[in-house]
Amino acid sequence: MTELTREEAKRRIVEMMIQGGLDPDTPISERSLSERTGLGRTPIREALHDLARDGLIAIEPKRGSFVRRLGLDDVREIFEVRFALEALAASLAALRGASPRLRAIHEELTALQSRALTASETKQSKALGHELHNEIVKSSRNRLLQRQYSQVRLMIEVSLSLTEQQETSRIQDTIDEHLAISGAVLAADPAKAQAVMQRHLSAGHDIRMRILTDFPALTIAITNNESPE
Repeated sequence: MTELTREEAKRRIVEMMIQGGLDPDTPISERSLSERTGLGRTPIREALHDLARDGLIAIEPKRGSFVRRLGLDDVREIFEVRFALEALAASLAALRGASPRLRAIHEELTALQSRALTASETKQSKALGHELHNEIVKSSRNRLLQRQYSQVRLMIEVSLSLTEQQETSRIQDTIDEHLAISGAVLAADPAKAQAVMQRHLSAGHDIRMRILTDFPALTIAITNNESPE
């Protein structure tokens, strides 16, 4: 088994979580996941162990493994970690220079700014936003930071998916915030890059916490809300 296959298994399982293809009330079957993904049982098993370590899978004695939906405390903790890692990454990226891809993302987002977006353009803006965050971490050129971020990246994606359908009113604000971040990085202004990243993450945290408070059904949690050992 290669590390690439194991990572692909994790990616496929997380996509099923986000798209609703795994029921939190139904035990996870390694055999079923293997058949659905076309991957072997060994990478599936290793991926489930990794996801349990990351807090996305819950292992309940005598019952099996289940998808662990995130609650308010989980989302708060995820954003606290993001705040520390991504604010530092933005500062370092501005200090060390933006990657060519980050420059391209900035240009693509600029083309979507301050106008009514079609459904496909809205989808594009969200995808570009996700990529921008990942690219800023890469542009930090700090391998330890990148490894730390990779450990929480999947939890970030799952937490974002909880409120995605309720966040349509923030599309243009989010584009503006992403452009402010990439613009500061491109201008080689570490202090500004860090500050605008902090403001962006704080705004995202506040709106998601309000949504999850107003729509508690989105935070369906397992009975034992503790991360597995």
